[in-house]
Amino acid sequence: MYELSKKRHHEIIDVEKKIHELANILGVKTIGSYDPQIAGCEESEFFDGVHPKKTCVRKIMEQIQSG
Repeated sequence: MYELSKKRHHEIIDVEKKIHELANILGVKTIGSYDPQIAGCEESEFFDGVHPKKTCVRKIMEQIQSG
C-alpha cells in the first residue's frame, strides 16, 4: 500500500523527505512517517497507505513519550 501511495501521493512523500532533511540540519528529532517501516507500524495499520489507524498512532505517541 505504501508503494502505491508513493506513486499517487508523491508530493506528500517529497515534503516528508524535506522535513526530515531540515530537521537533521537543525538537530531536531522527527517522529513518525508515512512509511510504515519508519513509523514503526505495519502496513495494515494504515487505512490507505497515508492515514494511520489508532494502533499506529499509539506506537508513534509511545516514541514521543520515550524521548
